Formats: sequence, C-alpha cells, structure tokens
Amino acid sequence: MAELAKPADEIRVARAALLLAWHDLPAMDLDEAERQLATLGSEARAWMAQAGASGAPAADPVALLRRFLFEEQGFHGSRGDYRNPANSHLPSVLEDREGIPITLSIVVLEVAKAAGIAHLEGLPLPGHFLVRHAPPGGPARLFDPFNGGVPITFSDADDLGSQSAGVPVRSEFLEAAPPRAIVLRMIHNLRAFTLERSGVESALPYADLLVALAPDARTESAERVDRARLKTQLGDREGAAADLRRVLEGTPEGPAQARIREAIQALEARN
Repeated sequence: MAELAKPADEIRVARAALLLAWHDLPAMDLDEAERQLATLGSEARAWMAQAGASGAPAADPVALLRRFLFEEQGFHGSRGDYRNPANSHLPSVLEDREGIPITLSIVVLEVAKAAGIAHLEGLPLPGHFLVRHAPPGGPARLFDPFNGGVPITFSDADDLGSQSAGVPVRSEFLEAAPPRAIVLRMIHNLRAFTLERSGVESALPYADLLVALAPDARTESAERVDRARLKTQLGDREGAAADLRRVLEGTPEGPAQARIREAIQALEARN
C-alpha cells in the first residue's frame, strides 16, 4: 500500500484503511467512501457549533463529538457478529454504523480532525483500542468508542489490557498508535477473522500484506513464519520452505536456526 510508504506524519490513516477495504472489495467506490467521511466531518462541525451555541451543558468539544457520533449518528460496537470482517472495513462501518474498537476509533479520530478537535490519538491496548485526549498541560482522558465513546478510567483500561495480554498493562504509559501500526493491526484482525470464517486460502492474502508491509527485519521474519504455516496447511510446501529460507538468512547460529533448518528439511523431504 503506497499510503503506508509515506513518512509517518504524512500517512492518512483513514485513506489507508479505505485502501485496505478496497484491497478486499475492488468494486468499492473509494471516492464515495471518502466523500461520506468528509460529509460526516462537516456535519459534525456544524452540529457541534449549534449545540455549543445553544448553551448545552456538554461544552467540552470531545463530549459533543461523542454525542454527535454515538447518539445522533448511531455508531455502535458490534455485539452479535464482532468477528465479521465487514466490521474491519471502514466503508461498511460508515454505511451501517457498526464496527469494532479500532475502526470506530478511526471514525472518531477522522471526524474530530475535520471538526477542529486537536490532541486526540489512538491508544492500542492489547485486545482493545481506545481514544486518548491528551492536550498539552492538561490531564489525559480515555474514551471507549466501542462502548458509545464513554469515558473510561486508566485503571479500567489497565484491567482490560491486562486480561487480554495475560500480564499487567499500564495504559497510562502506552505510546499512541502511529497510523502505520493502526493499519497493520487492522490487517492482523482481518487475517484472524477471515481464517476463522472462510479458511486458510482466504486468509493468505492478508499474510502476504503483513510480510510486504513489515516495518523491520525481525517483524518480517515473524510474519514469514506465520505465512509458512498457512502455506503448509494449503499444501504449498515449497512456498513455505522459501519463506523459512528467508528467515534462516537473518537467524544467528543457535537453537532457533537449528529448528528452522529442521523445518525446511521436513518440508523438502515431503516434496
């Protein structure tokens, strides 16, 4: 994806998310989806200006944004069919107002930007995704787009992340998710959801994307190992061995290298 090849501060996360959906659904009207998102941003700005002028008690712009998106527009977390890949496709989320934490967070971040609300960022908890408002010199606050954008304490966020990770998580010290990491996490979700729903062959294109977009050699090796497992399940032992040979090139002498050699030999012996 060319969008992710840009410098980090030039990547448009919503554009990258739409391109990911287009990768899956090439008949999708990408321009129309972008227009939908832009219209939502314009409507948010106008609605918030009117609500603020009316003397509404929620003068806080983030609270107004929450009301606009989750009460007026009806965005909500998917409860009955969470792992449906459609919940990871931003155009589908814009269309039916239903998504998972990361796609709903992208909607919040993009609409906030259009509405002139600064200092919002994605917070990548293990197993969940939140939005953090961190104005300079002010206290940071967390919001949960999956649950209607309601505020969530750092203590509750710690519990959420720790339950998923199996180790203690301190959300207060987590770095904001850069655009590239957000999109890679979406691809990981799609690979897992598609594997469960449609099988290995349908999940393989996501493994290809993860290898191609890996940010460093170590991550690329891990993604190649995962792709080799999928290829093996499909009976493509030569393809799996080719991935493991690439991993072997960057693996230092030791037990890990020996295990990779054994795996390659086993694949080659079955060809």
